Amino acid sequence: MEEIKILEELRTLIPPLKKEELEQLHRELDADGRAVSPLQVWKQEGVLVDGHHRYAYCQKMGYPFEVRRLPFTGIDAVKNHMILQQLGRRNLDPKEASRLRGMLYNSRKKERGGAREKARGQNVPLKTANKIAEETGVTSRTVKRDAKFAKACDAISTMAEDGDITGEEKDQVMAKPKAQIIMAAKSPERAKKAAKPTKKQPKKEPYKKVVEGFARLDHPQMKKAVSEIDKIWSSQ
Repeated sequence: MEEIKILEELRTLIPPLKKEELEQLHRELDADGRAVSPLQVWKQEGVLVDGHHRYAYCQKMGYPFEVRRLPFTGIDAVKNHMILQQLGRRNLDPKEASRLRGMLYNSRKKERGGAREKARGQNVPLKTANKIAEETGVTSRTVKRDAKFAKACDAISTMAEDGDITGEEKDQVMAKPKAQIIMAAKSPERAKKAAKPTKKQPKKEPYKKVVEGFARLDHPQMKKAVSEIDKIWSSQ
């Protein structure tokens, strides 16, 4: 059988399975003694597209597997195919799903930009966000917001690769809410600031807030406040 190539760019494109998901996959493969679902391979290049975890475990255990060879026009088409498959297959973390939708939009928008140049003068509508929204079950506005988030994630990763921030700072930033990640991606300085842990103020009990509020009042103000509270209480 022709050797299957592993392209790191594709292997790391999709978030890895969680420990429990990987263990479940291994149990299923052990029970069947083979990979039931065929692995997908880029026909022209012999590169693995779908089934990296299955392929690795089958190689380790000597289990047989089938291969489905699919034609693609290029690496971007392969990535788009992988992203759509993952969005439709797994219960992804909301932030990870957002990043994948954004990556898909940014990639297709780049492709459509070239298509516009070729179709200039033909008035061809190319509504990328609407198409992706239909395919992934979200709104087009969500897709466009996801595109900004995906670019921010790439920017944070680039900062870490270039040494502008540490790997630990990158992980701390990526654990923040999406809005904070987008702001942090504007500069290494903002990323470093966002990476610092925020100090949480201890939550005060409601009665303590009332006591502290009364302590700030002078005697006439306090009498008026008590009178107002009494009116509210009596009306209940």
